[in-house]
Amino acid sequence: MTHITLSNSTKAQLGALSEPLAFFDETGTPLGTFTPVSRLTEQQRIAMTLPEDLLDSKVPVEELRRRLREEPRIPHAEVMEQLRQYL
Repeated sequence: MTHITLSNSTKAQLGALSEPLAFFDETGTPLGTFTPVSRLTEQQRIAMTLPEDLLDSKVPVEELRRRLREEPRIPHAEVMEQLRQYL
């Protein structure tokens, strides 16, 4: 999954979204949608935090929780340090 970090001003423009938001380009062509986390199921929220190789759409929530507990994590600072090597 691709991640995009929003600036505080862009986040403020979006407001407190409670419904999905559609994105269009300047010609009116649909680009995609954004669904606020508050509108996701528990399984979808858990799945967002797991690497894609651990996901399967038929996996029950209990299994996703177990994978989330057991999957090794890398601290944010370490990830950023590794990324700086490529800049």
